[in-house]
Formats: sequence, C-alpha cells, structure tokens
Amino acid sequence: MVDEKIAPVVAALNDFPMLLTAMSCEGYPPDGPGLISFRYGRTWHDQMAFCLWLQEELGQRLEEGATVSLQCERHYHARGVFEINWSAVERVTAELRAMAYRFTTATLHGAYAD
Repeated sequence: MVDEKIAPVVAALNDFPMLLTAMSCEGYPPDGPGLISFRYGRTWHDQMAFCLWLQEELGQRLEEGATVSLQCERHYHARGVFEINWSAVERVTAELRAMAYRFTTATLHGAYAD
C-alpha cells in the first residue's frame, strides 16, 4: 500500500530501471515530509552512486522540496531515503519522470566514475 499523497512520487521513482521502492509514508500535516525508502542496483556501491547522483540532479533542478539520503543497514545493505514536502509533489514528480526518461546506467557511471 502507498499513501495517497505520495503515490505519484513513488510511481515516478519506480520509472528508474533497477530501482525498487520498499516503503512509503506520506508523513503528517501540515507539510509532511513524506518518506520513501528504496533500493537501487545490485550492490551497496550501486545504491551509493545512485543516491549521490539523484541528490545532485534534484539539487540542480529544484530549489527545495525534496532530499535524498543514504542509510546503511546491517551486513553492508544500504537503502536510499527520499523525503518530500507535500507542496512539492507535482513539481518533484515531473522532474523525476523527466530524469528517469533520460537515465541510463551509463549516466550514473559517467557522473561517478572512480
């Protein structure tokens, strides 16, 4: 189940290949933040690189409204955490859809090559 207010953002995140949303919560009034937990790729390195790329891209496209962080769990498992304010749902959803449309694995590797 996905909370109604945050459902468009969850759907937009799932447009990225190799991304799986794990949990979402629309948060509490008046402005959230809503939270979406996700995993990307096959390794912690994939997850870390994607989170860094996503945060940087959103920072360039949006003044505020959404942040991405990385949380480490036991045994080297990592997950991304996407936070969004309710007032930014439409704007962030549009940006994520545009980013996912142009996204390829080469995009990520080019941005964060060793």
